[in-house]
Amino acid sequence: MVAVTPMCYSIWFNKYLKRDDVLAIELQDTPESVFDRLVFSDENDQEYRDDEYRDAHASYYLKEIKKDIIFHKRPFSKITNKYQMNHRAPEAVVKGLIETYGLVKSEKASPPAYDTPWNGRRYTLRVYPAGMSRSVYRVIEISGNDTLNQLCGVILDSYDFGDDWMFTIHVQKIDGAAAYKDAKVIREKLPEWQEAYMERLCREYIEILNRDENASDRFWTLEKRIWKDKKKAGVQVETSRSEMIYNIMSLLKEGAIQMEDLKEFSEELKETVRFFAERFR
Repeated sequence: MVAVTPMCYSIWFNKYLKRDDVLAIELQDTPESVFDRLVFSDENDQEYRDDEYRDAHASYYLKEIKKDIIFHKRPFSKITNKYQMNHRAPEAVVKGLIETYGLVKSEKASPPAYDTPWNGRRYTLRVYPAGMSRSVYRVIEISGNDTLNQLCGVILDSYDFGDDWMFTIHVQKIDGAAAYKDAKVIREKLPEWQEAYMERLCREYIEILNRDENASDRFWTLEKRIWKDKKKAGVQVETSRSEMIYNIMSLLKEGAIQMEDLKEFSEELKETVRFFAERFR
């Protein structure tokens, strides 16, 4: 099963609608029902409800929801199966889909393990095709028992419209209490790491300024260097929990930290970092 959100461009899934082994179903609901389910998210990508704020801005949100529904009618027009949710709970919708379309659970055998599993956790990944807008992405959930080969297969199936593709993968969420502890640790450690890294950069900048060159050459060399360094995680970075693994990998790659600096983090996080470091160095 592949769930396609309205945020996706239809070019990414149109080819699958023509396959005989694909049952495409568009879930529909009224703007009022969508509004009732509206939730928000904080800087750590944690969902929360704020019905008071939502209701105070009801006219705005209802207007935007109606516009989205109208906009997505065209890209979803090739999907002939339309199922009305009628403001029912997800469990009731799933039951209704099974009854309406005669769906049964597949008895397929588990796929073989081609390489070492990551660990026993569950990961939510956001996968972007390199060179495209960040508005084009897939959100993929994998078990800690899934393999890298299986993940690659899912990604390639999701973006099967070219011959040579590269992807950026962000670990959006790691389920488990340890992830909250790790988020707290990195908030405490990051300023210390960045301060030490920028101290090192300042010494390198001094070396540039002390070169036996024209002042203009030193100035523009330093300007280019600072412009480049400002983009590094060791200088500034978004501190949301969804970017935590990506940020740590960037800090390691830049030399701002070493694996020894992660001793206060959970074993799960260190295992994940080692997994990526060993395979993508």
